[in-house]
Amino acid sequence: MRAEYQLCVSRPLAPRARPFYSVPMGSLVEVSIRDPERALPMLERYFPGVAMSNPHGNFALELLAAEIAPLSVVRYRLRSRDSSSSADLSGNLTFGQVEGGEIGLTASSEQIDTTVPWLFPDERVHAEWDDVTITALTMSKAATVRMARAQLGSDTAAVAFTGRSPIDRSRARHWHSLVEYTRAALTTDRSPLESPIVLTSAFAHLVGLALETFPNTIQDAVREQSRPGSAPTSLRRAIAFIDENAHLPITSEDIARESRLSIRALQYGFRHHLGVTPVGYLRRVRLDGAHRELKRADPTTGATVTQIATDWGFANAGRFASYYRDVFGVSPKRTLDS
Repeated sequence: MRAEYQLCVSRPLAPRARPFYSVPMGSLVEVSIRDPERALPMLERYFPGVAMSNPHGNFALELLAAEIAPLSVVRYRLRSRDSSSSADLSGNLTFGQVEGGEIGLTASSEQIDTTVPWLFPDERVHAEWDDVTITALTMSKAATVRMARAQLGSDTAAVAFTGRSPIDRSRARHWHSLVEYTRAALTTDRSPLESPIVLTSAFAHLVGLALETFPNTIQDAVREQSRPGSAPTSLRRAIAFIDENAHLPITSEDIARESRLSIRALQYGFRHHLGVTPVGYLRRVRLDGAHRELKRADPTTGATVTQIATDWGFANAGRFASYYRDVFGVSPKRTLDS
């Protein structure tokens, strides 16, 4: 059975320079096919140049695909004993992850690790499978570069992925979860994603996590900015700025600007050299300031924990008390009353 229909969207979606597949923008496609000859042109829509060999009589393709530019996602199940296939995803930025079964992928005779999410290489990929379910997420390359440069704070930064596998298992799990969430959003209740604001935010989240998960030139640039010898100078500048201005409503952008680093380089430098984030360090400085003020304050003159916490940027008194107790071992009220 084959069902194909186009969803109504709140506004026209601009076509891509090089469409990932040839169905209408804002469309949803769902098919179940048991004839390999009929399945091949359907797969061709999503995996250019696809070819299959040895499909057997028990062959089946179940596919669900959706797109709202600049994102597209396809989940498919291929079943056919001891079969193989190949496709050329050159020019696309496509991430894959196995949802069930197993698949062997090679490119240029190099095995791709499919036990974790992977980035399809910019060349022909060969696959061996007999029953596998895969989710593939594609992001517009041009839109990804624009978003990455905006997040880095540079209009000219080189943006390219340099590795196919996640840099560690923890990031791999987070990426897998985000892709699954995106797939569900695109293929079920799409109305929130049809809002330009929500879609932009979701795409920014995907790009940001992709840059944290898979090796890329931006990570290399951040490490270069934060390398031993140069990072301490920048960090000292950032630390001094925080220490002097913690009582003011400063942000990560302010700290990065004063330290002459990008936000990502700033974050990497703090984690690498101090083991905390810039926001975490700022919070600790503010806690120290609140602690000093609580010790000096006199509750009989009207001083309160809530007012002092607010003065130091803690709008939630309960959260402030939790942070304070973790650092100083007592409640802020006890410090004030002592």
